[in-house]
Amino acid sequence: MVGIGATRQGELPGRSANALGVDALALALADAGISKDQLDGLITCKVFGSNEGIDTQIGSLAGLNPAYSATLEYGTCNFSLHLAAMAIQTGLASTVALIYGTNQRTAGQRFTSVADSADRELLEPYGFVNIAGVAALAASRRTRSSVTWPSTSGSMPG
Repeated sequence: MVGIGATRQGELPGRSANALGVDALALALADAGISKDQLDGLITCKVFGSNEGIDTQIGSLAGLNPAYSATLEYGTCNFSLHLAAMAIQTGLASTVALIYGTNQRTAGQRFTSVADSADRELLEPYGFVNIAGVAALAASRRTRSSVTWPSTSGSMPG
């Protein structure tokens, strides 16, 4: 990781999720001391309950035309980092921007309804209203297991 960009938080009337993502990208590039021309990869995450956050949308707004780009259906840094590492390891890209912009508070989204998914009927009764709950459950289970991972010399803490 070479640069981080975070925009103002809270209610931001008139600012789209995509615009916030592009603003965060500009801040991250400044923090890293690189230009957008040095990016050859772009990974974005769709905004919950919206059609924003798609790589082609953000790439166009930011003036990017990366050799590799992808959009994840939901925003979790964990999956984005793995996808970026894969792109770099396989030679699809060498410098990848991970972008997630959201204006959930301004848009009035309170994460109080289940996101549309094939698992809706399985998740709703347990209060999982978006991927964050399922991801937290998986992370919690993983940290409590004693599985030895191939890339480490020991076990996950238990």
